[in-house]
Amino acid sequence: MCTLTWRYSQDGYHLHFNRDESRLRPRGTAPDLHMQNGVRFIAPIDPQAQGSWILCNQNGFSACLLNNYIDITPVEGQRSRGLLVRDLSCAANVNEAISRISAEDISRYQPFDAFLFDFAESSEVSWNGRQMLISPTTEHHGFKSSSGFDAENVIAGRRAQFQQVDENRNSLRDFHRSHFPEKSAYSVCMHREDACTQSYTEILMTHKTARMSYIDGPPCSGTASAGLELPLKTQ
Repeated sequence: MCTLTWRYSQDGYHLHFNRDESRLRPRGTAPDLHMQNGVRFIAPIDPQAQGSWILCNQNGFSACLLNNYIDITPVEGQRSRGLLVRDLSCAANVNEAISRISAEDISRYQPFDAFLFDFAESSEVSWNGRQMLISPTTEHHGFKSSSGFDAENVIAGRRAQFQQVDENRNSLRDFHRSHFPEKSAYSVCMHREDACTQSYTEILMTHKTARMSYIDGPPCSGTASAGLELPLKTQ
C-alpha cells in the first residue's frame, strides 16, 4: 500500500511518496545522511528490517519501492525488499541500478515494483515472483499506487483522481494528502483500522542539490521534519 508520483522539469525532477503500512509495524525513522562505497545519500530507515523504501544520492539518482500485494508468494530465505533499495544507494544512474538488481538473486524477494530516476531517464523494475520486467517510464508526469485491500478499485480511483491533478508541486502535495472520495482505504492519504499512511516523503532533485522533505505520520496531520539537502558531485 503506497502511492508514488513524479514530475520532470528543466530543473530536474520531483518525487512524492506516501508509505502505507500496518499500524502494528514500527514507524520509519526520519531521513538522515548516510554513506555507502564513498557515495553520500539521504534515506529514512525501516527500524524493523533496516532497509528503506526511498532514497536519493549525490549522483542525482533516486530509487523507491512499492510492494506488490497481488502476486505475494512463499519465499525461502527471504530478504527484505527494503535492503534491496539500500543496495542501490551508491548507484551512479538508472543503468547502474538496473545492473545491480539484475545481478541479485531476485528469488529471495517478495514481489515489488521499483522505480529508478536520474536526470536523463527513469525506469520501472517489476518482480512478480516468477519474472522480472524492466520498462522505461516514458511519462514526464507519472503515477503508481499499490494496495493490499480491494486493489483494483483502490488503484483505479486514485489513478482517476491523479489524472485531474496539475503538474506543479503544490498540486501533487495536495494529491498526496487528499481524502477523496472520503477519508478511507480508498483515499491517497489512506486511513483504515488496521493500516494507514505512515509517512510522506518528497524529493526535489536539481542539477546542484538533492533535497528530501519528510512528514512523520499521515500527510494530512503528521509532523514535518527539517528537510535535508545534499550537494551533488561535480561532474
